Amino acid sequence: MKKESKEAVILAKSEIGVIERCQCNGYHLMFRNMQFHFKKNEFVALADLFKLARKKESDDELFTSYMKKVL
Repeated sequence: MKKESKEAVILAKSEIGVIERCQCNGYHLMFRNMQFHFKKNEFVALADLFKLARKKESDDELFTSYMKKVL
């Protein structure tokens, strides 16, 4: 019989945080001294928010660079 691993799978890691997939089919986000648990659908919604924020930021940068050229 095969033993299941109790360890979470690390998906991303940086100096300030770690995102890992946990055994309960959810995700853990560990940021500095805090740990957050998200269900799969909650994590997908959170990731979508970050994508939208990044897109808005890049759109703002494009507009700013365009205005610098025009002015």
